[in-house]
Amino acid sequence: MANIDMLVKFWEFLDRPPPLNPVQASYFAKVIGVFLMKKTSKMLEFIRSRPNVVEKLLLHMSTSAIMDLLLKIISMEEAPEGKGIVQWLSENGLMPWLIGQLDPNLDEETHSIASQVLLDIIAISQSSHPEQPSIRTNVLIDELKSEIIVTRLVGYMLDRTAPHSTSTLINGVTIFIELIRRNNSDYDVEPLPPGAEPQREAVDLSDLLKVLASRIEDFKDLLLNPRSVSGSVETSIGRQTPLGFERLKICEMFAELLHCSNMAILNSRPIISVSPDGTVKVPTVSPNYSIHSQPQQEQDVASQQDQKQEQEKEQDATPVKQEQGTAQVAVNGEESAKSEGAQENTVVEKNTSVSSVTEDQANASKELQSAPAAEKTNQTEQSDASEKAKTLESTGSEEDINRESDNFDLDSGSSTPKPIAEDSLSSSSPEDQVTPRATPIPPAGPPSTLASSIIVDITLSSPMEQEVLIPVGDFLKLQFVDHRIIPTCFDLFFQFPWNNFLHTVVYDMVHQVFHRPMGDIGRPDGNGNYIPPKGNLGIHEGWNRRLTISIFKDGQLTKRIADAQRLCDHEFAQPLGVRLGYMGHLTYIADETVKLLEMYQDTSLMSMLAEYIDEED
Repeated sequence: MANIDMLVKFWEFLDRPPPLNPVQASYFAKVIGVFLMKKTSKMLEFIRSRPNVVEKLLLHMSTSAIMDLLLKIISMEEAPEGKGIVQWLSENGLMPWLIGQLDPNLDEETHSIASQVLLDIIAISQSSHPEQPSIRTNVLIDELKSEIIVTRLVGYMLDRTAPHSTSTLINGVTIFIELIRRNNSDYDVEPLPPGAEPQREAVDLSDLLKVLASRIEDFKDLLLNPRSVSGSVETSIGRQTPLGFERLKICEMFAELLHCSNMAILNSRPIISVSPDGTVKVPTVSPNYSIHSQPQQEQDVASQQDQKQEQEKEQDATPVKQEQGTAQVAVNGEESAKSEGAQENTVVEKNTSVSSVTEDQANASKELQSAPAAEKTNQTEQSDASEKAKTLESTGSEEDINRESDNFDLDSGSSTPKPIAEDSLSSSSPEDQVTPRATPIPPAGPPSTLASSIIVDITLSSPMEQEVLIPVGDFLKLQFVDHRIIPTCFDLFFQFPWNNFLHTVVYDMVHQVFHRPMGDIGRPDGNGNYIPPKGNLGIHEGWNRRLTISIFKDGQLTKRIADAQRLCDHEFAQPLGVRLGYMGHLTYIADETVKLLEMYQDTSLMSMLAEYIDEED
């Protein structure tokens, strides 16, 4: 790092057109990786100072070594010296570029590379293992799960005219599933000891779930009319029509969305408006909204917090400023000695020139590295550096500012004024942190509307006088009931008797529904007498119950189990006959069905299901 010119020339390796030589690229990435580990702050500052560095890195994503280097840079957020690097990458358009690489008009290899980078970002942002390093939820994850990004990606996935939309759908579903699994706080079911912090942060995936639930009908249409299956193919058991990876991934996404819909954080606030006529209004954000934009009200609050913090730091920094003033008077010599006592302070202020800022900031950085425990002194010196930087902006020429900024980057390796502001925010008292700056409230756009037949049926038995709100988790289940999603997956279950991946997914969905609360369905008292439900709460409760009824009614669960058993017995009785491939998972489903009927035999749910159960079966 002592010879910055040589490092600049070495960095010019990225200026070469793609594809890069893989051997040279691996050596380049190793050298930069060592610098990032040994000289973290200086190397990150150098990377930030390079023009178009993010674009150059992204241009060479097809080279695995450069991809690993980008992920290494992102992981530096974990180090104290690397705070703010993820925010910088986000501001330079990393996430929109990666999503753009999933455009269905691009080739499948491009999709695979972009998908792998996104999966790795999710993995290092929220690790499933406590012992594995993690940079926690960050602005890149916030962007990825935002409504605008998810809407864009879903549009790519459902494009029927583009040549590679199937590849986009497969990679997009993989990204959504990984995002849900890594950020599902309800997976942590073990109670924490007193005083222990949770291993996962509660991540709100309501935007993701809301967008996907709104397009459930389009995804179901792909189950019925897949783009990737054109006809039957020759197999070891004769000509068969394949399920296809496209339909399998859609079924996996449905199962994962069902998991996601049960998360407590998604059902804590109702945001979906439902009208008595069956109209469902889904709120949207303004298409011009950016995650980096901040509403004016939040900017005002943040500005007031900054002013309050600066005033407090100015009071704490008074002794240090006096020592700096004494040193400056000694340097100026005769001119300061001739001045009267009343003029000394004025001379000190006037002689705090542009040339002294670099030296003061370098000293502050050295003290930060050598004495990290002296927190109060560090905050004071950062405050001085921030005030003097403001003086540069108001009094110095543009050339002086650039020259002093370059010297500051190379000598101290310290970060730009933005991370200093973040440090100031983290050191403030809890009452000062009124509004989180990283989560601005997005401006609302025009709501999208859907028609629901199940809502009309519910209002016939439980009339509504006005619009009501339901959480996004119930909205997904409403869509599942309306469009018969689980019964449709059941159709595929029996249509493809040898696809055990599909059978596992369908069993998972049935298991989830049967093991969730069914709402107010009555219960027996201590003497065995039945206590009826307290009242019909309409659309506010019982969506798992409605999913269960849909499985029995639309999916004809018990009839199909019995018919499948008869068919399996017939096939097995043939010469060289074998059992059908789905019988193992169908046995599990039959087990869950028996447990469900036994558990709720003394409730109103049993009477609801009785009309869809054939006694002979």
